[in-house]
Amino acid sequence: MDLHGILFLLIFFVTNTIMMVTGFAGTMMAMPASILLLGADEARFILNVTAILSCGSIAIQQWKYANKKEWRRIIIIMLSGMVVGTALYHIIPLTFLLPVYGVIIIAVALKQLFLPETRQLPTWLCFMILAAAGIIHGMFLSGGALLVLYATMVLHDKSEFRATIAATWAVLEPVFFVLNFRPALWTATNLLLIVCAIPPLVLSVYLGNYLHKRIGRERFMQLTYALLILSGLSIIL
Repeated sequence: MDLHGILFLLIFFVTNTIMMVTGFAGTMMAMPASILLLGADEARFILNVTAILSCGSIAIQQWKYANKKEWRRIIIIMLSGMVVGTALYHIIPLTFLLPVYGVIIIAVALKQLFLPETRQLPTWLCFMILAAAGIIHGMFLSGGALLVLYATMVLHDKSEFRATIAATWAVLEPVFFVLNFRPALWTATNLLLIVCAIPPLVLSVYLGNYLHKRIGRERFMQLTYALLILSGLSIIL
């Protein structure tokens, strides 16, 4: 376990705690720094496996609060986009994709931070946003930014929001794993990081649930978006 691995585990704990509070943003916040520390392919693999565990735990605990109708709609549309995104990741060079990815994160975070009120958009545009979220998720396991644009229009209770988003990831993360399965990534180093991530994962579940009950969603989301801006800048710069 070198310094890069230790820094990754620290980042993973902080971002996963945030995800336990909000239901999203964990992988999206962890991915930029993880790419710099571990490499793009390694970061996608490790965060995918750990996201299956973390999102699954929220979905199981909070399923009763999820909006089942919206959940089914999100799954169907984003799955289609993920297939496209996975193909694009293996076609388009990372030197082009990474700056675009950083700009998307910053743009969405700035919009949500300074223009949080989202008016109801036409149905066709909502579906396009969900499809784009699937494409981004297929490329970088980080479609949450665009998904939130849609979710804020249809999910208004914070418990419903968290449960529905987490249940979405609980389905999409295993699909991502299958679409991107590569035996070459099952190295001793990657497996060691996954095993070492389990204790901070368990701790973040308890801490995140505690904070979710005691911190206002609006204030916490503002902090999340501010951190997302820094994450996006770390990729571009």
